[in-house]
Amino acid sequence: MDQNGDPLDGAEWVMSGSVFPTAARVEQEDGETTARLWLLNVAYDEFQVLARSERAGVDYVWYEPPDNNGEALIGADQNEATLVFETRRIAGLFAGTGTDFGGMLG
Repeated sequence: MDQNGDPLDGAEWVMSGSVFPTAARVEQEDGETTARLWLLNVAYDEFQVLARSERAGVDYVWYEPPDNNGEALIGADQNEATLVFETRRIAGLFAGTGTDFGGMLG
């Protein structure tokens, strides 16, 4: 949901970072927006939502939770949580030229 308690229109994916990065499709049913993420039994403090944009010339909108001062958004003992997100402007993305395989292939 957004900071006003409204569902995020056009939300397609929710992703977690930190310990065990994972993602799930967002489902909208009976007025509720949900996603089922498989998480480890550890605290998570990093999430993002990717949503379709309704603005001309913009395909997707990126959402992140408001600054949580490093506090967990989902605790190690939680099975469910309601997450609040706000729009974020992404700056500094870089796609380099060439390919680099790490490990034994690199």
